[in-house]
Amino acid sequence: MFAFNLSNIKLFSIVTALLLTNTFLAESASSASNKLNTNKNQQAQTAAIKATKPQTLKAGKYCFKIETKTFSGEARLTVKANKNVTGNIEIGIHDESEGYYTSADQSFTGKLTGNKLKVQVVTKIEYDTQRTQETWTLTKNSLITGQKTFNKVTCSN
Repeated sequence: MFAFNLSNIKLFSIVTALLLTNTFLAESASSASNKLNTNKNQQAQTAAIKATKPQTLKAGKYCFKIETKTFSGEARLTVKANKNVTGNIEIGIHDESEGYYTSADQSFTGKLTGNKLKVQVVTKIEYDTQRTQETWTLTKNSLITGQKTFNKVTCSN
């Protein structure tokens, strides 16, 4: 019923080898991709842990700044020996392509525990005053207020 000649066997062997090689390559690529993604995830987690690892800031004045295409801000704050914190943030929101600009001022007071800063914030923006309670992350290199990350800068008088 089955008639095989030598060329059919060679063809079958070549096809089988190609299929096995392709499967091996796909599995190798998938494995390499998974290892790369796992490594990247581990690096991101390590960076996040380091960034949020509680650290004690000394009493003093600290300044932070952010500058993006549509948002700019400068934060100034004072950490007291008892870890009470006071400060303000001047914010500019702008979109040149839309011809839009507004500014806001925030003042805040709070308590620093580790690197978590629980603050009461008063925001004044365009004839409106908003009061919120928020938890920010404060490290020696950054101030993270919700979705914005301000980077440390030298304070100017």
